[in-house]
Amino acid sequence: MYCKNCGAEVNANQAICLKCGVKTSEGNSFCSNCGNAMNPGAAVCLNCGVAQVSEKDKDSNNGKLTRVKKGKIIAGVHSGLGKKFGCSPWIFRILHLILHFVFVGFLIDIVYIIAAIAIPYEG
Repeated sequence: MYCKNCGAEVNANQAICLKCGVKTSEGNSFCSNCGNAMNPGAAVCLNCGVAQVSEKDKDSNNGKLTRVKKGKIIAGVHSGLGKKFGCSPWIFRILHLILHFVFVGFLIDIVYIIAAIAIPYEG
């Protein structure tokens, strides 16, 4: 976790940044991966492309894999994987296409359909 004011790394349980003295819940927003300044409330860092997951979102599914309704293209499986692992769902979408066309053909599509049926929606 990074301080929203100066970008210094802080522990999640710290209330005040030791470098600048600002409460960790105040100030600008910084990327949790690279530490660069971001627009407050941004979902993805424009510098490194990593999806930003708030503490509230991290605790909401208790680490369980769920499908996501917001940002889904077909069934929300790739979006759910992106949220679970804290990265862009496009990584999983591109990986799906590579596996489909290069290695295993439609078998990956069957796995996707099974996942869409087996994995519940969040909430």
